[in-house]
Amino acid sequence: MGLFKRNTYKCEACGATGCKLWREHGTYSRVILKCAPCAAKEQSRDISTIDEDGMRLTPEYDWAGDRRSDQIGWYVPAVRYQGQDGVYCTPNTEDIEDSYEDWRKLPTLPKGHKL
Repeated sequence: MGLFKRNTYKCEACGATGCKLWREHGTYSRVILKCAPCAAKEQSRDISTIDEDGMRLTPEYDWAGDRRSDQIGWYVPAVRYQGQDGVYCTPNTEDIEDSYEDWRKLPTLPKGHKL
């Protein structure tokens, strides 16, 4: 989990650290990181069902049924590419499997935040 404890891994909207962060889909370097509440606010998404793994129901998609997703609107998990500060990848990339597991271990919400 050391990759996510660096001072650069923080929400750019509220300054939260020590929790899962998301980045806008399609951006990989020089990205804006957001915690779940800030990403949800920007994307107008409900995160009341988000769990400890960062997964939530997606009622905005009527086709999704009761499927869960780690995406918040256009925001996807901000998983740091191993050994590269400030570079982020898609969680299904083989090289970052350990980092995605580390991301999943982080608290989903910023300290003291309640839904």
